[in-house]
Amino acid sequence: MACSSSQDFKLSCKDGHSVLSLNNEMGKEENNMTEGVEFSSPPQLDISTSASVMMMRSYFDFLYAKALCEVKTMTVRKNCYGCQTNHPSQKEHDCLMICDDEEYQLEFYFEDMLKEVDENAIIRSWEEMMAISNITPEMVFLHKRVIESKDFLAIMKTDQWKAKMKKMVLTITQIEDRLFRCN
Repeated sequence: MACSSSQDFKLSCKDGHSVLSLNNEMGKEENNMTEGVEFSSPPQLDISTSASVMMMRSYFDFLYAKALCEVKTMTVRKNCYGCQTNHPSQKEHDCLMICDDEEYQLEFYFEDMLKEVDENAIIRSWEEMMAISNITPEMVFLHKRVIESKDFLAIMKTDQWKAKMKKMVLTITQIEDRLFRCN
């Protein structure tokens, strides 16, 4: 069940910590691990739960970075005048916008790349990865409800997160380049 309305989640501040609370279908706010989900900084979870949450978030971030890699070339071509022009001299041009400077491309096209990413496909892939992990289904379900929230996806995209994604995309691209050169 996807939580798409902003009323399913409430962002608040308690004792200097930001807390994201999950409301159930009856409108009751749930704020503990047995009834619902609470996310706060710093984490107040036991070590195994905290490690599970970190692992789930890392998988999600990796899949998001991988999706950004997949939409990068399409996004660059979509914004290249030569690629858009249907003139014979432009149909099969060497696109100058697709250059070797990956950092430049990411900096220049990152916001457009974010718009092209299919977040639902990322969530489905994440679910498949979680199904074969050793994390309890209950933890996966709770975390899935949070990441499906449009509020969470908007809150998640901070400047710090964007910088992390850019680094991950560069790393994935470098690894793929090395692998293809070896083959």
